Amino acid sequence: DLLRLIAQDETRHASLAWRIAKWAEERLSAEEQAELRALQQAELRRMACQLAREDAPITEAGLPGRDESLRLLTGFAKVVGLG
Repeated sequence: DLLRLIAQDETRHASLAWRIAKWAEERLSAEEQAELRALQQAELRRMACQLAREDAPITEAGLPGRDESLRLLTGFAKVVGLG
């Protein structure tokens, strides 16, 4: 039950963060928005490279393995319009 409450609270935090980011992004110029997207895409590529190099993900601790992590990152990028 405690972990469920924590997960719900973290989900609310993430939702708020995305709403704030969308609000802020709408106030950027088209050039600034393009620069932001390029930086976001570069960070996703960096994260994918880092995940691909992981030798021994700690799956015993409940973390997803390399392939699952890359799949999740790809799905995330698509959902947020960067993939």
